[in-house]
Amino acid sequence: RAVAILERPGAPLGSLAEAHHIRGMSLLEQGAYGASALSFQQGAELRARVHGEDHIQTSRALLQWGLATHYSGDNTAARPILERALRSNRASYGDESHNVAEAVNALGMVAMSLGDVAAATAYYRQALAILERLYGPGDPLLVGFLDNLGDARQRAGELEEALTLHGRALAIATATRGADHPANANTLDHLAGAYLAMGDYRRAVDVADRALDLRRAEHGSGHHPEVAVTLHLIARIRQRGGDLAGAQRFYEQALASFEATLGPGHLHTTTVRANYGQLLRDLGDLSGALRAHERSLAELQAILPEHHDHLVAALSNLGSLYRRLGRYDEADAMLDQAMEMVVVLHGGDHPTVSTIQITQGMVAVARGDLPAAEALYQAAREGLTANFGEEHPHVTAILDHFGNLRQLEGRPDVALKLFGRARDVRVQRFG
Repeated sequence: RAVAILERPGAPLGSLAEAHHIRGMSLLEQGAYGASALSFQQGAELRARVHGEDHIQTSRALLQWGLATHYSGDNTAARPILERALRSNRASYGDESHNVAEAVNALGMVAMSLGDVAAATAYYRQALAILERLYGPGDPLLVGFLDNLGDARQRAGELEEALTLHGRALAIATATRGADHPANANTLDHLAGAYLAMGDYRRAVDVADRALDLRRAEHGSGHHPEVAVTLHLIARIRQRGGDLAGAQRFYEQALASFEATLGPGHLHTTTVRANYGQLLRDLGDLSGALRAHERSLAELQAILPEHHDHLVAALSNLGSLYRRLGRYDEADAMLDQAMEMVVVLHGGDHPTVSTIQITQGMVAVARGDLPAAEALYQAAREGLTANFGEEHPHVTAILDHFGNLRQLEGRPDVALKLFGRARDVRVQRFG
């Protein structure tokens, strides 16, 4: 209503800009990211018109516009807005300021969403260094920056460093806010994700359950994107831990919540749909899984750049499903595309290369080409060992694949030893 009144001829442009900003903040709080981005854009353009590009109010408005555009899923559009925000903030505040750190951190978030992990890491380290120089190592303002850097290190395969960064963030948050502050849910989500990546499902689900309690205490039982983020995380953890029925319940809740708040074509919604397709495959519903995967891949190709980690995952998932369906040529085509993409994004030593090689080996087994499967499994084992160490669950899981090969070769005694070794490592790690 205030915006409508102030849009009348003769109304002060500065007041109209502030009304757009307030409306944008309200919409952002509700999870209406696209609408909030439009309000922030209108406010930012008015600020620039009234005060100039390098005014402090313009720089704040540009940053909010860029962030809301990122949250809406349009990262290609968000990047130049945030680059403009960074220039404005540097002109307004100088290089060593909180506002500049926020703009640099936001550019890191966009780079992560666009699949450029190296650029994201550089942005995050730069932003964190600015805040540490300004406020010291234990200030609560560092928490989100530490979590973002931890996510980038996890995506790069540096899991121990990721766990350390998230642990530091949680320690700061708990010491300064208290254990039950709603904002701690973000760090708990990040920490649970790190445990998931490390294969420690028991700790992962415990931490994620704590995050969900905080989310629901803040937002209630209705639909909200932040609640849906944690629901999706718990679904993934339960699926990886073998609780398929529990995972299905959480996937369906997360998908319904994202569709209600962000819409069916949003990146978050599509990502949940793809992972839900994986669950349907695990449950034996291959036709339902195929529909989910083909739809999610088409949606991702419509909203993401040509090379992106989400596309790698979607192609890999579809290739794995085609294998299950006996459509081996299509499986190979999907997996080849995924491999080419991950090498472009991260190079040939990234852990995802090994993951794709395992799936390619499974296709080779299905075709009856055991020597090709052997070579692929061996390459995957070497890659994962280099990234995670000999005793990591990702590495020992390959022993099961080698065991299957030995069975097919008529060597059951060797197969049993491999299965037993893999089991012993899992028992030692998880009980």
